[in-house]
Amino acid sequence: MSKETEIIEKVIEKYNLDLGDDYTYVGATIIKRSDFPQSTEILYCEDGFNDENGIPYIMQSVVPKGTFDRDRMIVFYTKSLQRYIIPIDGENYTLIGNGIPENVKNIDYGKAKKIIHRKALELKKDPEELSQEEKDELYKKYIKKYKKGRMLIAGILSSLLWFIIIFLCAIFLVADTETGNVNDSLIMAILTGGAILFIIGTILIIKFFIKIPAKRLKSFAYKSDFLVMDYKKDIDIKGLNESHIYGLAYDEDKCKLMSYGVSHYDVEFIQDVGYFEIVSRYSKNKNPKNLEYCLFVRKEK
Repeated sequence: MSKETEIIEKVIEKYNLDLGDDYTYVGATIIKRSDFPQSTEILYCEDGFNDENGIPYIMQSVVPKGTFDRDRMIVFYTKSLQRYIIPIDGENYTLIGNGIPENVKNIDYGKAKKIIHRKALELKKDPEELSQEEKDELYKKYIKKYKKGRMLIAGILSSLLWFIIIFLCAIFLVADTETGNVNDSLIMAILTGGAILFIIGTILIIKFFIKIPAKRLKSFAYKSDFLVMDYKKDIDIKGLNESHIYGLAYDEDKCKLMSYGVSHYDVEFIQDVGYFEIVSRYSKNKNPKNLEYCLFVRKEK
């Protein structure tokens, strides 16, 4: 076993890395730190990872506070570009050396591209305008897949109100017929008609409620790429699930970090999303702002 392999195995064991068989690693230099109570945000450049003009790309990550005090560090990538950032400790510095590349020392912040993560280079810059056929297809997929529990309950409760209305009307009509000559056929017709109205009304009411969440999609006009950096489910004080998605998207020519809420009805479309996975973002506007309602859908593989 070579010294390099031995060191890498120690790193994998110490930091419990899941790299798979086809992984790579690269040296990196921290160029800026921003400390927070529980963590540190770092900007860094990876050795030899430059744009077409030879200017290093500026990457970004949040790391545990106090563990990345040295300027050099190691970045491991899996085949799918899953990223693991490792501090220099012990002899692992020999994997990348202590030297800082000259183009990093003299980096021009104004001209350097801040891309956060290598996968940002896979993002499509321009949003796609949705055709009417694409909107209709999205609507159909949404109706079939979204979480219908709440809307189904709302529809059932509303149908109970409809039942009460039909029942009272039927009782009133039956009572009215009994004030004159009793006509069993008429009474049966009233009761049968009331039952039919109740069934038809219930079906229409439930369908109406089920379609309410999907109606929000009718305003969507654009689809764009979104790089997921974090996805969380929170439980609020009412016991309802609220999800939040955080990641990277292009706003015209610049990559920006964006944050959105994910509706309870939409979680099925983003379920089990991977860290730094590129998904589709559907929106009303070409460049949706933070917290604007969007639908996030995992791409078919």
